[in-house]
Amino acid sequence: MRASEIALAAASVVAVCGVLELGLRAREWHEERGSLARAVAQPARLRPDGRADLGGIVRLAPERRRIYELIPNTRVVLNNWLGFPHTPLQLNAEGFRDVDHPKEKPPGVRRIVGIGDSYMFGWGVATGKDYLSQLEERLATVRPNERWEVLNMAVPGYNTAMEVETLIAHGLAYSPDVVVVGFCWNDTDLPNFVRAPPEYLSLRRSFLVDFVRGRLARADIVDAPRDPDGKLFESDAARVPPMYRDLVGWSAFEAALDQLAELARRHGFVVMFLVFEPDGVGGPIRDARRRRGLAEAQKRGFVLVDVGALQAEWMRRRKIPTFYKSTLTLTGIDPHPSVLSHWLASELLAQKLPR
Repeated sequence: MRASEIALAAASVVAVCGVLELGLRAREWHEERGSLARAVAQPARLRPDGRADLGGIVRLAPERRRIYELIPNTRVVLNNWLGFPHTPLQLNAEGFRDVDHPKEKPPGVRRIVGIGDSYMFGWGVATGKDYLSQLEERLATVRPNERWEVLNMAVPGYNTAMEVETLIAHGLAYSPDVVVVGFCWNDTDLPNFVRAPPEYLSLRRSFLVDFVRGRLARADIVDAPRDPDGKLFESDAARVPPMYRDLVGWSAFEAALDQLAELARRHGFVVMFLVFEPDGVGGPIRDARRRRGLAEAQKRGFVLVDVGALQAEWMRRRKIPTFYKSTLTLTGIDPHPSVLSHWLASELLAQKLPR
């Protein structure tokens, strides 16, 4: 091969590497727009269409183990990243999807505090249609001689460890008689959008080299790389920076349940452990996590509220063949509970609620 051909081949390789480098930097820039690092650097903000993504209404929480929280007193239309429906959202003074409640419990009132993630939050359903809101309405009908207040402290993306921290930071101040924990299959994992801000303009770093090397983790806030199978949540503590390893995995989940059981004993409240989705519909990994979550809750004497079993019975009676494309989910591609599933959850909670 002549020297000119070698030079031309080398130039072609350099050009291709340059294009790949620019492409990878552009991808990092696009992904970084949804990261927690970027989200907490500025106040609540809207998309060009007037809606807000979840990343646009979060900020760093004062407590390390909560990581982030929703910005209080937000009024916005929340964008559903899987498409319609988009949801009008009003947050109270503590950043929860609820009205404000006085800290001091009125005489004769019994309180329920809910801690959970997007399922309890009511992702994609209108205000007042989440199962805790429907529960409060239901109790006024079926137990008219009692006075109940239901507080929803769920935050999308939270896992069980973060939820228990929320109870400590906010919920206990309201003197709950009952605490409802909403369990989801990813509640042993780190939220997927919590990651470090990429230095996509820095010449000190090659994104192409990082990609070839497997893009090893960095951590300013936290870097949560996806599992090799493409999961959106990180469950392996070994791949999470040390600052957050105590929030990830089954050991963190079990420790959080132990802590919750001790809080229940100390403060005198009942714990109800609520799970959506029928067993056998989510695939081996999700189903195994669902069963283990229920088993761990049962070990600690929590009241089990298996909404999934009720959903399965609903499907059987109506001969519904596919759960994820049924009226029990938000849309055909969004598995969050529909208003119907939230109603079923409120009915089952009302039945199982201690007297």
